[in-house]
Amino acid sequence: MANMAPLLIMVMVFLPGCTPPCIEKTVLSGPGSQIVSLRTDGQEREYLLHLPPDAFRSRRLPLVVIFHGYASGARSMEGVTGMSDKADKQGFIAVYPQATGFIRTSWNADFCCGDAYLKGIDDLKFFQDLLASLRLHLQIDDARIYVAGFSNGAMMAYYLASQMPDDIAAIAVVAGAAGVLPVESSHALTIPHPSAPVALIGFHGLKDRHIPYAGGEGKRTGGILEFISVDRSLGFWIRANRCNPEPAREALQEGAVLKESYTCHDHADVVFYTIRDGGHDWPEEGACGRSGDCISATDLIWEFFLAHPKKR
Repeated sequence: MANMAPLLIMVMVFLPGCTPPCIEKTVLSGPGSQIVSLRTDGQEREYLLHLPPDAFRSRRLPLVVIFHGYASGARSMEGVTGMSDKADKQGFIAVYPQATGFIRTSWNADFCCGDAYLKGIDDLKFFQDLLASLRLHLQIDDARIYVAGFSNGAMMAYYLASQMPDDIAAIAVVAGAAGVLPVESSHALTIPHPSAPVALIGFHGLKDRHIPYAGGEGKRTGGILEFISVDRSLGFWIRANRCNPEPAREALQEGAVLKESYTCHDHADVVFYTIRDGGHDWPEEGACGRSGDCISATDLIWEFFLAHPKKR
């Protein structure tokens, strides 16, 4: 893997105390959003925590962890997805981890990306320590722990589900890939094959130029690497979840969106939305003719999560 370092740094330049886990700063002050620091793997990391109004009542609440994309941040992801507003209405805890880096922030999803990958940042351990800390300090429903991500964050969702299928009930992937193929190599770098089923909902635009739907070089990765396709990425989960390989297909929004639903073993379903005119973005309801964002990813993700708790 060491010989891949120069390759990966070039790619991601262009793509849009206490024993851990331990909260180092910020006492949980109540409902709303706040930045919390966590000491993990020898460094201080941060995440944005959003608690709904009933977070401190006796009942255990679902947890949704949302990973931002490359060169973005936790606050931006909260705004783009509107997931905190959804959390207040539906009664779940929303968490937005912050990636390492200054401007070109990135996640190490085991096969990618940027400085996080090159420096060997252990983002798997960050998530594990984050989850342990939240379980310690809050009333988390262990059967309803979900992970969502966009772009490089979607890669993290794929990776975490492959590594922690006993903890994660379902994932949502938006405009991401489960692996890359360096142009000078015949061997793809991908997530590990999942060891157990995890339900999945996904979204990808046919006009995504950064992580192409059919795979291949992205807008700014020409001559460096190719991304594996949506079909190949989903294939990891169709096999792991023991799905019927032939999905039920439904055209939505006058054909602007294709919904494919795979029936899988033990309710670990896979549902995927292909957006005809969608680009590299988080789908929002409306504007079919302009951007292809005809559906609300946030609404559909929560509906899917709600219907797919982890079976114990």
